[in-house]
Amino acid sequence: INPGLANGYPILCTLICKDQLDSTWVSRITLTVGTPVFAFLNTFVSDSHAVRPNGRIDPGEEVFLRVAIKNSGLGHGYNVRATLRTYDTLFFVRDSFANYGFIPKDSIGINSADRFIVYASPQMRPETQVLCSLFLIADGGYNQKLGFTIGVGALTITDPIPDGEPAIYYAYDNIDTLYGQRPVYRWIELRNRGTQLPITADDQTIRIRLPFVF
Repeated sequence: INPGLANGYPILCTLICKDQLDSTWVSRITLTVGTPVFAFLNTFVSDSHAVRPNGRIDPGEEVFLRVAIKNSGLGHGYNVRATLRTYDTLFFVRDSFANYGFIPKDSIGINSADRFIVYASPQMRPETQVLCSLFLIADGGYNQKLGFTIGVGALTITDPIPDGEPAIYYAYDNIDTLYGQRPVYRWIELRNRGTQLPITADDQTIRIRLPFVF
């Protein structure tokens, strides 16, 4: 069989049978080519060693990465190997090779025993989506490229607020406790202090006598 044939390609065959009396039977059968066909499913981050383990990649973290793929083809995937590539200059793949081994048809493969290692630069803006490619090869000359994105970080109520995309400035407030740029306020309560002004309505104007010569 030509290794270039696609998954599901029909091969038309004719079976001719004869007996000693010269009788002939002709049967036509179709053989279907089965190859693995993979699709990206999901990513799983292992960051239990990080300062703030949360199951995601945060700026400044190096984590283990597993990528789940599904074989929806008619054939099995034998000795499946993968290479991970990224196209963001602030996102680095420090271990780009993984061995998936045997992935039967209609099943899911995960590189749990041979994880990728990735690193996100501290300069990456939280919630950045990093474009990646997974290059797959398997026995029999099989190869395929899968594209997907990996999210880095997440903006929460305790993160600074960017001014736009791309961000030029960030606004910090007092609850951003993990950032050295957060302000520290000294609140002074004004309620029940001083003299109550006789203002009874919105947009009202009154004249106040100042206690000094102006």
